Amino acid sequence: HAQLHQDGVLPIFLAKIDKEAALRQEAIPKNIFDDLFDIQNKIGQSTNLDIDYISYDPGELLKIVVKTKTGFSIYLDTEAIEKQLEKLTAFLPTKSEEEREKIQYIDLRFGDRIYIK
Repeated sequence: HAQLHQDGVLPIFLAKIDKEAALRQEAIPKNIFDDLFDIQNKIGQSTNLDIDYISYDPGELLKIVVKTKTGFSIYLDTEAIEKQLEKLTAFLPTKSEEEREKIQYIDLRFGDRIYIK
């Protein structure tokens, strides 16, 4: 079931789908769809970031992109999402609002490392 964002609006999910889904057929696997909602909820609750949209492309190495209303993107993979979000929640409080405004992206896809531009 869909959870409303704190302002009462459903989150926006964008997905690139390679095949046409028949009526009542899954276009996005349920586990991925659930992961996208979890990402939206956990980022909103633990970082106070407002999310503009979340995109998913199963054919790309960069499978999940979270675009924040602040302007930067967060790159995630579909594997070990919980660990990637833990890295994000540990990292963001160390940055001031001024520092966050200069960030273009935060890439959490590579093990224990965080790449920032």
